[in-house]
Amino acid sequence: MGANIGNHAIYYEKFMEPSKIILIEPNPRAIHLLKKNLGINNCTKMDTSFLGIGAGKKRERFSLRDDQLNNLGAAQLEPAADGDIEVASLDEIIKEEISFIKIDVENMEMDVLEGAKRIIEDHQPDIFIEVMNKNIPEFLNFLGMISYKVRKEFKYMNAVNFYVVPD
Repeated sequence: MGANIGNHAIYYEKFMEPSKIILIEPNPRAIHLLKKNLGINNCTKMDTSFLGIGAGKKRERFSLRDDQLNNLGAAQLEPAADGDIEVASLDEIIKEEISFIKIDVENMEMDVLEGAKRIIEDHQPDIFIEVMNKNIPEFLNFLGMISYKVRKEFKYMNAVNFYVVPD
């Protein structure tokens, strides 16, 4: 979730030997660059069928707030009944076995986790997730509820990237 322009996805394909990578990215500007980057890097294991939608707690509409022209990663989705971005839960759209999830969704991380409870329970994937500082207490509580633990954390100014695994 939050494939952006493909930096992590390309790295994962080239160095982590995945069988498949499912990309989810709602931002049209990022998707344009993502597709170019996948082509330039000869990526062959990317499933791009979910580009153009976002991941969240449930199916609903959002508008994209993309006001930082030099930082596509800072774009945020805002609920809007007439929004042009569709969001759905991972449990609804992903039907196959998942072994690793990367989440970088600018303040929607808890919604994404709520919408992935079945996947997490059934497949117990490792998760690499950016959590905004204000959401950390809720995130740590969620980890306890799903029996996951923090393996490593990387602190930034406004967020922490956590690598979490089943306990």
